[in-house]
Amino acid sequence: MPTLLTPLGKTLELGLGTEATFGVKPAGPLVSTPVYTSQLDSQKPMENDPILGGGQNNSRDATPPAPGLVTAGGQIVAPLDVNHIGHWLHLFFGAAAASGSGVVTHVFTSGKAQLPSKTIQQKLAGRLLQTYGVVGRTMRFELGQAAGFRRVTMDLGAKDDMPFTGGDIATNEITRAAALADARVPATRGELLVGGVVVATLLSFDGTYDTALAEERYVDNTDTISGYAPGDQEASWRGSMTLRWNDATYDTLARGETDQAMTVRYVRGANQSLSLSGLMRLERAGLPISGPGKLQQQVTFRGMQGPSAPMLTATLVNAIASYA
Repeated sequence: MPTLLTPLGKTLELGLGTEATFGVKPAGPLVSTPVYTSQLDSQKPMENDPILGGGQNNSRDATPPAPGLVTAGGQIVAPLDVNHIGHWLHLFFGAAAASGSGVVTHVFTSGKAQLPSKTIQQKLAGRLLQTYGVVGRTMRFELGQAAGFRRVTMDLGAKDDMPFTGGDIATNEITRAAALADARVPATRGELLVGGVVVATLLSFDGTYDTALAEERYVDNTDTISGYAPGDQEASWRGSMTLRWNDATYDTLARGETDQAMTVRYVRGANQSLSLSGLMRLERAGLPISGPGKLQQQVTFRGMQGPSAPMLTATLVNAIASYA
């Protein structure tokens, strides 16, 4: 007797495309891109509706529920791939300024008043689920000695999702022909520079870029999110670094509250790299001494814009002509 045939997550195909209008799928095919995990989905909880009267059977059992509001989005973990990461950087930062031919430098900058939205389609065992009105909310980058390949964790918002059907499925389905070549960065690669100097005793780094987009719900005859817009909070670039403590260098920087240039850099090879740079300040931290052995210290940072530069600039170098 043959073994059971059950769907496997490894057969997932995920594609995305940029929307010209929020929540409206693009006309052309969606470009395939790899992920490690995807938790994109939607929820529509039911609400209690304890109506009085109405010919109910008894006075104790629940009455029929009322419909709730749709919330959509979720987390995606993608490889830090210097070719494919441009799709996600475009979602979080908007269009890049690209220069060069053959070797192309894409410069993405924070602080734009408007950001793009995308449609993401997931195909698994014949099921096509399309999430539309997708926006970037947080994007997390890490450094540290680890096996495997480096990953990027993203939290996404969305308008809604629906099973994809219709006569245009042939032109709107994911196409692998347009997929970019694999160019993942090993997890051992990467370095952190503060003030132009490599942090030699770095044990780990964790930084999160937050677009601070907030849900907007208008009276528009639907139960879905109407859109996303800058909220009451400012966009932020924050995180921490864990250091092997050798001297008071970073204590002095933190106590001085001086602006420092910081760069997180991932280099895969010649003409294949991603760097995240901007101004930041270190927050003063203590030095816990828990025994007679070596010491380590965790220092947090906050990014900020300067008079002539945005808070965060992501510079991607590869052979891809453009992202849109």
